[in-house]
Amino acid sequence: MKKILFLLLFLSCIGCRYSNNNYKLLIHSDLKLNSEYIGKGGAIIAYQGGIVGIEESGSLSPFFAITTNGESHSLTHFGNRGQGPDDFVHPYPIQYIDEDVFGVYDMMLKQFKEVSVPQKEDAIVTRNNVSLASQPAKAIKTAYNQYLGLSFQEGLFILMDEKGEELSTFFEYPYRNKDEKAIKNPIRAMAYQGIIAANPQKTKCVYASLNGEIIHFYDIRKDRISLIHKIEKQYPAFKPEDNGSGNYSAMASWDNTVGYISIAATDKHVYALYSGKSLKELKEGNSLEFVSREVRIFDWTGNRVETYSLDVSCKYIGVSNDEKTLWAIALAPDITPVYFDLADNNKKSIGRNIPGKGENSISAENNLLSPLSLRANAEKKIDPDEEKKKNILNLGKMHTGEEKKLTIPLNLRVKSISATSTDISLRDSAVSANESIIYISITKQRPGVFTDTISISTGTKQILIEIAGEVLK
Repeated sequence: MKKILFLLLFLSCIGCRYSNNNYKLLIHSDLKLNSEYIGKGGAIIAYQGGIVGIEESGSLSPFFAITTNGESHSLTHFGNRGQGPDDFVHPYPIQYIDEDVFGVYDMMLKQFKEVSVPQKEDAIVTRNNVSLASQPAKAIKTAYNQYLGLSFQEGLFILMDEKGEELSTFFEYPYRNKDEKAIKNPIRAMAYQGIIAANPQKTKCVYASLNGEIIHFYDIRKDRISLIHKIEKQYPAFKPEDNGSGNYSAMASWDNTVGYISIAATDKHVYALYSGKSLKELKEGNSLEFVSREVRIFDWTGNRVETYSLDVSCKYIGVSNDEKTLWAIALAPDITPVYFDLADNNKKSIGRNIPGKGENSISAENNLLSPLSLRANAEKKIDPDEEKKKNILNLGKMHTGEEKKLTIPLNLRVKSISATSTDISLRDSAVSANESIIYISITKQRPGVFTDTISISTGTKQILIEIAGEVLK
């Protein structure tokens, strides 16, 4: 088996803040599963030290659960697809009800069901199956035994009683200007389709648009909801179509930004997985898979308090109620569940020269008079058997097209270099027998945080470096 040499390159960051908020690079941990076959994965929530999720693959059971037993994890698929009383057709979203029960809305069946997490494979027990007559696009349960959904016909939200009957509608979908405001609600509902998620106490909810950069925070009370705060920074472009017979569509522009693709909430914070890439960028990258490495954390007043930069691209996230663990369905490169130890990862805040658990700390120099040259301390002894050590390089703030230089003061002849995303490009230039230089150029067009993994092959060794930075406007 090839030995992997992990060389830690840690650069102190100067003024490292993003939109006036600290951001941290989070390093994932893999799960030791009894089965590695999770299918396509889907939306997840945290429960009892593990997760419950929706399985998007139609060939598998509609749900899966991952439970924790010490350092190992067990994966179980359960539930049936169909139209029976305990069956599901299109479950989404999934909601935390209590430690043993989750709620899920099925738009095709027009039902909200509460499901007990099973103790064995394929066993499933549902309770409180409620038909929602208004057939919202998505729905959650509130603390007052009522149901709140994203509406198609009128308003942004529709509130329903304990029997699923409509009580009232509230607010309206976002709009760019007065002309867009005049567009019929079903069309705007398509253009601004998004996510609704509640805190565990079910007294607050968040709406986030899949298109643009839009997120709202609401307070839930019996028979009503009220706006706490909303952030609308970028609106999608779309072409409304109405044939006059009740068939509507909203043709989206390829230039639109993909916004929030997954939301997880606790009673203190909202964790929002934000893409920031355009549909055109995804298309040019030969993938329309909605994934991201950027997690924005808001408090329930709508204040953004922190940003996490993940070391792998993720489709869905979930967070434990105590906020000690961030779970995710990652694309690395195959679909796989991972987790981030938030307590441990907090030691790895970019901009702090504090080594986290399982890291080597190697001194670095920042030469501000020339292109950045990062030089490791050649006297530091590296153990090639320590495969679990992480290598972190913070590039700081950069502009698109800007290039930085990485110097590796070891006798390593670089044979190949690669990155896992299209946000950066790489080239190498060996300057002597004792060191190699790699040039890192930023190709990411849109402002914001980026992360990547650089793989450097020398023929006999492989150096893996986790990098992070911020693209300026």
